[in-house]
Amino acid sequence: MIGICGTGMGSLALLLNAAHYQVTGSDTHYDPPISHLLNNTDIRLLSGYAPQHLNSEPELVVVGNAVAETNCEVEEARRRQLPILSFPQALARFFLQNRMPIVVAGTHGKTTTSALMAWTLRSAGRDPGYLIGGWPRNFPESAKFGGGDDFVVEGDEYHSAFFDPRPKFLHYRPHKAILTSIEFDHGDIFKNLDEVKSAFFDFVKLIPPDGVLVADTGHPHFSDVIRYARCPVISYGLASENESVPVHWSARAIQPSDRGVCFEVMAQGRPAGQMVSPLLGRHNVRNALAVIALSSHIGLSMDEIRKAIISFRGIRRRQEILAIVHDIVVMDDFAHHPTAVRETLEGIRMSFQDRRIWAVFEPRSATSRRKVFQSLYRLAFGAADQIIISDLYRHDQIPEDERLDPAQ
Repeated sequence: MIGICGTGMGSLALLLNAAHYQVTGSDTHYDPPISHLLNNTDIRLLSGYAPQHLNSEPELVVVGNAVAETNCEVEEARRRQLPILSFPQALARFFLQNRMPIVVAGTHGKTTTSALMAWTLRSAGRDPGYLIGGWPRNFPESAKFGGGDDFVVEGDEYHSAFFDPRPKFLHYRPHKAILTSIEFDHGDIFKNLDEVKSAFFDFVKLIPPDGVLVADTGHPHFSDVIRYARCPVISYGLASENESVPVHWSARAIQPSDRGVCFEVMAQGRPAGQMVSPLLGRHNVRNALAVIALSSHIGLSMDEIRKAIISFRGIRRRQEILAIVHDIVVMDDFAHHPTAVRETLEGIRMSFQDRRIWAVFEPRSATSRRKVFQSLYRLAFGAADQIIISDLYRHDQIPEDERLDPAQ
């Protein structure tokens, strides 16, 4: 596995290792949390890239999407004519056949929603497989084969590999799907919003007529996408949004509590019960609604769903409290898109109303380092009292005329 410490690649490595394949992988950096998970296995981890890493003549080479065509191990694999697959191709080949994939897609909320979906199934006594693009705190690992029919996958619209430009989620054979949101992102791959929407159009078309699509009506591109669906569509959203468009599942009376956030669930406009989620913010209420809608559709009771949501511990690096020092709460979060930054800070403000909030932000992702979001970032930090924005991570990787200007 070339690029084994990528979030998806590391999770796939765990699955292959658990399925008793002999796995070897290489990467330039082994960063937590995936590195911690890999180190607890018998997977052989190699530092850096070198042609001799393939001297064991592997039966298959899996290439991560961050790996370039000029990588010396890629060149050596081609010279030896070894079979090569992208990460999503390998996941589909080894683990999604003869299963009922539940694919969670969307610009925001994929990791949290897919982890909550997997936990809800597990909490209800089912044994789902799953692959999450992060480390769910309810599970000892980010991926597991499972013994049930369901397999929950976090479906990313990013390209699969240098030799496979298709979005990853087009490989995942969705039978059921959650679509959380559609916004422009991945500016290194997509030219504009229309290209992003086109990828989601193709994804929705894959869901078979006997499947289901759960989609958030609170986003402006919802109607553009669902017209491509061949399956039933279940809508969800917050009760205060798009009141002229009826939704199947909604939430109202959203309030912070000492246990997180509480809200009332509405089904077809009728009260369906109170929920409490430890996760902060209205955006996490949306994530919970998506899981409530799909879980109810597949036959879980509201009591089973309520038990799962209140016991969900979230994802590492998603509003993760690292320490409390002299009453100062230190929290780590992965948000990088302007919308995610805004929603995260507003969620923290809702639950820490009387506290002073410092936002310390590093532009690190491929898109956040580009000036495409220059104006949106000016508005994204409004819920914070103090703001620190660092210089771009590896600014040399971004053409000078395309770089975000933190000072501006």
